[in-house]
Amino acid sequence: NCRPGQSACLNARLLSICLSLISPKPESDSLLRRWVVFCLAKLWENYEEAKWSAMREGAHEKLSCLLTDPVPEVRAAVVYALGTFLGGSVNHPRNEPRMSIELNLGLTLPIVTADAS
Repeated sequence: NCRPGQSACLNARLLSICLSLISPKPESDSLLRRWVVFCLAKLWENYEEAKWSAMREGAHEKLSCLLTDPVPEVRAAVVYALGTFLGGSVNHPRNEPRMSIELNLGLTLPIVTADAS
């Protein structure tokens, strides 16, 4: 993790750019979807400010739509990204909306276990 790099990327609106590139349409580029999802995961990994920004922009909802992507590598990247999104610093106060989002993600993630591809 590189906090100065994560902060610079967040300030440069990388989150919004990546979210605009995510499209669950099958005709969109699966390689692009996969790497954009990995980029998001690294942006908010162990970085609470980026996680809060992602929650405000609905990143978890857009990623959840990709859990049923036809490409297994995209689904795997989404599971990784959502895994880095969950939880947080013990020094950061948790509030009800965040707990609700994390509970919903915890209930949503098992749908990918039905597909072993």
